[in-house]
Amino acid sequence: MRVTVVGGGAIGLSIAFALARRQVEVTVVERARAGGGASSAAAGMLAPLSESPELDVLARIGLQALTTFEEWLDPIEEMSGFRADLAHSGTLLLAPAGASEDSLRRRLEWQQQLDSSVAFLDPDQVARLAPQLAPGFSAAHYPGEMQVDAHRYSEALRAAAQAAGVRLLEGTPVRRLDLSEGEVVAVTGRERLASDVVVVATGADDSLLTGSGFPLPLRPVKGEMVRLRPVERIGGPIIFAPGGYLTPKPDGTILVGATQIPDRYDLEVEAASVSQLLDFGLSLVPQLREATFVEAWAGLRPALPDRFPALGPLDERGRLWVAVGHFRNGVLLSGWTAEAIAGALCDGGSTPVELAPGRPQLV
Repeated sequence: MRVTVVGGGAIGLSIAFALARRQVEVTVVERARAGGGASSAAAGMLAPLSESPELDVLARIGLQALTTFEEWLDPIEEMSGFRADLAHSGTLLLAPAGASEDSLRRRLEWQQQLDSSVAFLDPDQVARLAPQLAPGFSAAHYPGEMQVDAHRYSEALRAAAQAAGVRLLEGTPVRRLDLSEGEVVAVTGRERLASDVVVVATGADDSLLTGSGFPLPLRPVKGEMVRLRPVERIGGPIIFAPGGYLTPKPDGTILVGATQIPDRYDLEVEAASVSQLLDFGLSLVPQLREATFVEAWAGLRPALPDRFPALGPLDERGRLWVAVGHFRNGVLLSGWTAEAIAGALCDGGSTPVELAPGRPQLV
C-alpha cells in the first residue's frame, strides 16, 4: 500500500508514523515545515476529563488516548532521540471562589465512574496541593492527567516519522487531488504523487477538501498564549479556571492561555488579548506580578461545529480519507487517531466508537 498524508502537523505525522511501522510506503506533504503549525503552538495538555463538561464520546476516547499515550510516545522518543518532556502533573479544575460547588460535584459523579482517582478538594486541600493559588477555591482534582512540551513533541514526531522511513516533503503545497483514475493523485507544483490512499490532515485549512468535492464545515479558532517566568519556580498541577488555564512547564516557565477567536486565520497577537491573559493569570497566582514576560504567540485550532473530529473515508472506494477537526485535542488524540486509522487501513480494524452521526467513520 502507498499512502500520501497531506498535512504535517501532529495528526498527519502520527498517522504517517503508525503506517510506516506497519511497513506502508508513506509520503507526508506539508506546505510549510512539518510540526511547525498549531501542533507546536499548543500548550501540550493531556487533560480529557478536566476539559469535558459532560459525558460524551470525546470524553471516552480522550481517556483512552490518555491511558495509552506513554506507550505511544516511547518508540517516538526512542527513534527520534527527542524527549517530549512528558510530565505527570495532574490537573485542578477550579470552582470560582464563593461559588456553589453543586455543579462541580455533579460533574464528578460521572467522571469518577471513568476514573476512580478523580476527587473533589475543598479550599484547604487545594491550598496544600497548589499553595501558589489565591485562597478560596474548591476544585476537582485529576491526578492522572499529564502534559508534554508541544513543540518538542512535534519535533519528535517529525524525526521519528523520517526514521521510520516516511518521505517528508516540506514547503510543498498540494494544489489539488485527482481521483479520476484508479489511483488518487496529489498534485503539487513539483510532481504528481500517485498513491492508493490519500489522508487529508490539513488542520484548519479546508480548501483541499472543498476543491475535491468533499467540503466539511471546518473553521479555525484562533488561540493566543503567553509565557511567563516567575521569580521563584512554580510547579504543581495544570490549573483550569473560568477564563483559561495555567500550565507550569519543566523549564520553570508558565503558559497562560488561551483566547478563543473563531474564524480568524491570522497569527497576530493582540494587545487586548495579552492584557486579558495576564489579568487572568495574576488573579489566580498573585506572585506572577513579578514574573518576567517571555513571549506570546498564536495558533489556529481546527474546529468543526460540534468540536468533534472527522475521521475516516470520504469516497465510496476508500481512496480519500480525512483526519481533521481535533480542535483543542490534537496532541492528546494524535496517537489514538493514528492507531485507529492505521488499524482500519492495514489491520481490518474499526473505530471503537461512533464519533458523530453523519460524520466520516473508520471502517
